[in-house]
Parts: sequence; structure tokens; C-alpha cells
Amino acid sequence: MKVFKIGKGRFITRGIRENIPAVLVMYLWALIDERKANKEVPMDYLQVLELRPEIKDNEKNLIITLRQEQPTYEEVHSLTKFVNIKEKIYVIDDIDYVTMMLAEEY
Repeated sequence: MKVFKIGKGRFITRGIRENIPAVLVMYLWALIDERKANKEVPMDYLQVLELRPEIKDNEKNLIITLRQEQPTYEEVHSLTKFVNIKEKIYVIDDIDYVTMMLAEEY
């Protein structure tokens, strides 16, 4: 199993830059940093962020699910902003750098 290690630089692809608001990208990086700080479950080199809108009690929310396959891990976050975004995002650690990309760009 490859382990996620924050490398020298962080990059986003054109798809992220054009489709995800910058403040949300910063929030997603913060989730990755928070996840890295959690030492209970080792962090895989591939992190998957699924963003989907949800209406609950007449309120729109953006549900963000952060997960990995090896070892199995999942956490869910909810925001009241950016409620019309539906994307799957990969964050891949290549040791030298970490790249955030839309799943369709992989």
C-alpha cells in the first residue's frame, strides 16, 4: 500500500480551476490536511472527494464525502454554500507533488 505523504507542491488541474470555486478548493485542501493529521487510519495515496447537492428539510446543502479504499475510510461533511455542484474529485499523491483533479480528467 502506498501511503499519502504531502509532497513538495500542490497542483490543481484545469477542470478543477474552471469548475470548482477557489474558496471551495481551499476548503477541500483543508479537509485533506485534516485527514492527514488523523493518525488513527493511515492515509492512502488516493483520496476521493464526492460532492453532491442534497435538499433536507427544505434546505440545500453540499454533501462532501471524503473516502479511500486502502485501508477503508470515509467521512462526510456538509456545507450550505456551493449547493449546485456535483463532481467526483481525485487527490493523488505522487510523492513529489499532490494533484487535485476531476475524476473525468484521470
